[in-house]
Amino acid sequence: MLNKFIDNRFSKYYTTVIILLSFLILSVLSGFFLYHSHFVAMEWDLEFHWQRILEMKKSLLNGDFFSLVAVNYFHQSGSAVMAMYPKINLVPMVILSFFIKSQVVFFNVSFMIRNFFALLISYYSSYYFNKNKSSSFVFAVSYVLSDMGIYYYAGVSALGTLSVITYLPLVMFGFLSLIKKNKWIELTIGMSAILLSHVLSFGIVILFLFLLLIPNLKCFKNIIKIQSLLKAILVTIMITGIFWIPFIWISLNNKMIIPTSDSIEGNSFLTLATVSLNNVVSDYIGVLSIVGMLLGFLYYKRLDKFKKQLLWISVIFIYFASGLFPWSIASHTFISHIQFPSRLYIIPQVILCYIFSETFLMIAIVKLRRKFSVLFITILVILMQMGAQEFLVNSNSGRPELDSGYNYDVNYVLRNNKDFSNIIHSKSNSTDYYPMESVPVVNDISNGIITYDNKKVKTKKYGDGKYYFILKKDASNLTIPFLHYKGLTYQVKLDDKIVNSYSNDHSLISIKNIKKGKHVIKVMALKSWYDYLSYVLSSLGIIILLYSLIKEYWLKRKNE
Repeated sequence: MLNKFIDNRFSKYYTTVIILLSFLILSVLSGFFLYHSHFVAMEWDLEFHWQRILEMKKSLLNGDFFSLVAVNYFHQSGSAVMAMYPKINLVPMVILSFFIKSQVVFFNVSFMIRNFFALLISYYSSYYFNKNKSSSFVFAVSYVLSDMGIYYYAGVSALGTLSVITYLPLVMFGFLSLIKKNKWIELTIGMSAILLSHVLSFGIVILFLFLLLIPNLKCFKNIIKIQSLLKAILVTIMITGIFWIPFIWISLNNKMIIPTSDSIEGNSFLTLATVSLNNVVSDYIGVLSIVGMLLGFLYYKRLDKFKKQLLWISVIFIYFASGLFPWSIASHTFISHIQFPSRLYIIPQVILCYIFSETFLMIAIVKLRRKFSVLFITILVILMQMGAQEFLVNSNSGRPELDSGYNYDVNYVLRNNKDFSNIIHSKSNSTDYYPMESVPVVNDISNGIITYDNKKVKTKKYGDGKYYFILKKDASNLTIPFLHYKGLTYQVKLDDKIVNSYSNDHSLISIKNIKKGKHVIKVMALKSWYDYLSYVLSSLGIIILLYSLIKEYWLKRKNE
């Protein structure tokens, strides 16, 4: 009896070690060509996320990690981008940046590390639900190492969406676990992580859960299941309070420039099939997802009810992303914030990779054949992924290096820290989340121009909201290139003395009666009641979640 127990334990740990080593090797290979290219392709979103990472890093060093406005980067404009766009998903990259000095190496290694943890999350999310190691392994590999993952990282630098892809298996399997086993913790972790990564994708995931809830409404006649669902909702709301409380507060008090698209077009099925089957690096579903759909319908009768539901939901989302959906009408509604219908493919991607892992292994019934099938799929997937890496490297290697001023109209590559620095010192004017009133003075903000008595003076920016300037004569009114948001409380210091300030007609901070000479102004956004409320609410949510995790773990150990 004891020997059998020891053998089982050894076998369990041996399998775990093999899986971890496999994921580690696959993760290294998944960034091999990117790392050895010795450059990072300069994509549209890279400038945005790189500045957010640096802003968080500087805020952490200054003891204000949860700053709501940008006081060091984004032209030191005081932009509320740090409050309006989730940033918790960037924390691992911020921490890693302290240890890796080369920013090119930092970005390429970050992708490998992300893939390793994404493989673990995908594998264990699946395994805790179906208790099948083979299908869970195939699911993790086919899902995480798909072309969609490398596209969102190295293709467009959409780190928010990439984070959502990482956590999406927690949501899918977490919701299924809630329906079948009354488990709520996995779903809570997944939904919290997604909302703290990307708001738009959170809305897409909510739609996914709603469609999955409809055919399973009868299950929620059970009071325990309803309690589990309520726990998941309430604890998710609490944990994410650190984001949504200031987000809603600033949104209600200000009219801001929100990214939208005036014209949205769906994708044709022919384009979807061509891109997917040719393994093109894109935000479309991958070739194995197409195979998963075909196998799903081929073995439809052998699928359980949940897989059938998921299969049809994937079809619905593919329809939503297509040209058959009335996007011309939808683009005039709040749906215009989606900008690109292809973003909807994150749902069929996770679903169809799961169905592929289950149906493919139905063919390999014999145990030995199943092991070879898992090995074959793993090798096939990593070869396709490395092919995608090589394609990106070769297609981007001819780009000019960003060794001078940054121009939005040119596709660059970054080869050293100086190139990354040139991003920060660019004069580009991204107005996302600026107050609407500030549009006429955007150039003044990006160029650090102080206005006084209808005259303009260029300032020196020292970071942390500090400006140095010289006045040749007394000024009755002076406007700083720092945005003022209604609902936020500001403190302005002129030469280390607190002075009264106000917002001018362009939502810029202004002060009165300044003497001529040299001056230093420092602007700070002070903490308010909603900040502390968000901290308390999130802390309580995390405590409840940790307590529930520990309780579940000990109950599991007790029953073993």
